[in-house]
Amino acid sequence: WVSEVYCLPLATPYTGTPEWQRLSRVSDSLLSNIEEAADPAVRLTILAECENGRLHICFANRARHELARVESNHIGLRTCEAILQLLGGQFFTHRVGDDFSAEFVLPVTPPDAET
Repeated sequence: WVSEVYCLPLATPYTGTPEWQRLSRVSDSLLSNIEEAADPAVRLTILAECENGRLHICFANRARHELARVESNHIGLRTCEAILQLLGGQFFTHRVGDDFSAEFVLPVTPPDAET
């Protein structure tokens, strides 16, 4: 379902949390939702950047028109938010018409790291 992937290295390397299993769960959940609901004619965009000591990762897509108005309980999105809060991060979603984006933000240095 994804025909093209573009990868650009971060200008500032991310050296944050070692909680890869939890981060993998967040990414898997978002990609699963996108696979189910995304318009296959529109490219999925994933952006990542380090800014002000925080890593920002954004997934953006367009919902299939027939699914754009379907109600959901958003359990997967709430789980993503809870995991990111445990990691000292934040989770945001935005929807305008059929366009949807989800962004997670993590500290470059985990909050419990020794200084």
